[in-house]
Amino acid sequence: MSFECADNYDDSIRNKLKTLKSLKEQVDWNNEEERYRLLYNLYPVISDWNDDQLPELRDIFQPREIEHLLSDSVDLTSGFQHHHRGQRFIKFALATGYKDTPEMEEENGNEQQPLLRRTTAIHRAARFHSPINHTAIGELFKAYDRYDANYIDEWGYTHFHAACEYGFVDVVEKFLDAGQDPDCRLVATATPKSIVDPPLHLALAWGYKTRWRRC
Repeated sequence: MSFECADNYDDSIRNKLKTLKSLKEQVDWNNEEERYRLLYNLYPVISDWNDDQLPELRDIFQPREIEHLLSDSVDLTSGFQHHHRGQRFIKFALATGYKDTPEMEEENGNEQQPLLRRTTAIHRAARFHSPINHTAIGELFKAYDRYDANYIDEWGYTHFHAACEYGFVDVVEKFLDAGQDPDCRLVATATPKSIVDPPLHLALAWGYKTRWRRC
């Protein structure tokens, strides 16, 4: 789609889209400092966006770029001083209707399965306990809502762990309904350097004892 010629956008939105495209093209996506600078520069562009004319985020950024921006937004959110900038991009992404789509891989000649070994913005947010990060994780689960895709980071920590540890009962229920093992036993055996407690242990450790009845 040509942002400049989209008939359903008014002139101010077309100008914003041009600005986003220009800012994106100036970024070395392997450079964390440049990505942070992009988030700072995005803030004034997206902060007053008309909700009636929100873009399709994938028309502007590649999936890997969106992942970077969400993860870097979490880092800004965790930093408190600039947390509103990180929160704003997450809210903007959700408002556009962005949903994560897992990469697929063929497993032992069988039908394709989601590629699960991947560190996401939820993993990043779960590393630092704070009310702001708790809120961010709850918001991010609206984008990472494929409950058959329980992403695993390098330490064996999964999205299901995060849902249990942070008390998101509705998310836990959806994982269980999708067939998730409450103990994540396959994760423990498939990740040799895993240092993560079982999900239920994390839930109990963080005070959610009365919430877990199905486990």
